[in-house]
Amino acid sequence: IGKVLAEVRGARWDLVVVDGPPTGQIGSLLRAPDTILGLVGSGRIEEQAGWMRALLTDDSATGLVLVAVPEELPVLETLETLTDLSHPPAAPIASVVVNRVLPDDVSAEDRDAAPTGPAGDAATLHHGLVASQQAWIRRLPAGLHLPYLFGIETPSEVAARLAPCWEEP
Repeated sequence: IGKVLAEVRGARWDLVVVDGPPTGQIGSLLRAPDTILGLVGSGRIEEQAGWMRALLTDDSATGLVLVAVPEELPVLETLETLTDLSHPPAAPIASVVVNRVLPDDVSAEDRDAAPTGPAGDAATLHHGLVASQQAWIRRLPAGLHLPYLFGIETPSEVAARLAPCWEEP
């Protein structure tokens, strides 16, 4: 975490984005300066840990974005992480993003009118998956939902499709 914060403090970048560890491990990473402060009573290391802690808790400089897919384990881990990071506060939570959200574009009429066989089975399966995802999404704080992208796309194509999702309304 020290290297990341040094990049922020160096002010060479407009924005520093870090892909952090899994939700179950992010708390210990963000609380590393607190751990150091508890071990070191004075000196240069204490000063470094102090500015790291100040930067991590400054909501004008730091914003944590938690990302989960709408399934049981990732949602429960995200909820646990939100609780863990708030007592005591480790870093300001900027957003909770739900990734790989299936479109709910099959109407009840279309689903009921689907023929029997594979097409009907696919419509029923899709409806069940969407319902399951929506149940898990409702447990999370309101936030951004990114679509599940099917097919083979290059990273730049994926970025082009997801970029509009991040724009403010």
